[in-house]
Amino acid sequence: MPIVCGVPRSGTTMLRLLLDAHPELAIPPETGFLGPLGSETGPLPRSEMMRILTQTPAEAPAWPDFSLDRGGLEAALPPGPLVDRADGVRAFYRLYAGQHGKRRWGDKTPRNALALPQIAGLLPEARFIHLVRDARDVIASWRRQWFAPSADVAVLAREWCGTLAAVESAAAEGVPCIEVGFEALAGDPPRALREICRFIEIDYAPQMLEDDQRKARRLLEHRERRTRDGTVLVSLARRREQQQHSSRPPDVGLVGRWRELLTVREIEAIEAVAGRVLERRGYVVGEAARRSTIPGSA
Repeated sequence: MPIVCGVPRSGTTMLRLLLDAHPELAIPPETGFLGPLGSETGPLPRSEMMRILTQTPAEAPAWPDFSLDRGGLEAALPPGPLVDRADGVRAFYRLYAGQHGKRRWGDKTPRNALALPQIAGLLPEARFIHLVRDARDVIASWRRQWFAPSADVAVLAREWCGTLAAVESAAAEGVPCIEVGFEALAGDPPRALREICRFIEIDYAPQMLEDDQRKARRLLEHRERRTRDGTVLVSLARRREQQQHSSRPPDVGLVGRWRELLTVREIEAIEAVAGRVLERRGYVVGEAARRSTIPGSA
């Protein structure tokens, strides 16, 4: 089960749509329930399992994005008053994949990166794909989004570093994880996707890079996000604008845009926090990076 994760605005939706275009694989919009379900053990009352699957995240449930019938989900859960956590989430993914005529499923929720050991404990079949993108490109986009925890670039740089550290720690503990650079995916999509397919034990399919119209249609699942009291948190128009590049082919032109979008002071603030981590992953930092017209990533 491939689970795409990473810092928000790292290209995880783009990768989700590439994998979802595989004839055997369906990946829904962000779910958000795997981390909470994996953080505890033991079966759940049927009503509680339904609540978690349909009302997560609590502040703005993602359930409308899945276009599933609540009654159909309840019928798909294993019988009985108590539901095993893993069996409950597998029932959700199986129902979603079946709706799209697929036999395999995955997940794409960026913040799952902070809960890899818990999710691996819940779903031993999980294989994590950690998409890593230059912190400066991430932050140049992330700070403008409705879901950003802050507009302060230093705060976001610490979030970027913390997420990478969490995944590194999980991998060191033996959690099955592959790291894929956004720049590598944009620069040579077939090579990157072949590596991912080997990791998740599925044959490479050229359709993943060919059917852009299907990818665009898949984004139409997204609905406006409302809080539980019905207040609109983010409009449909804003969500569509947020994902304007996601259904297009991987584009190397999106690499290094931070040079145009960030001020020198903002770049320096990000590099003061994340510079060493960037360098460790092959990115060029400092004055040399700002002068370069070629994005630096190994």
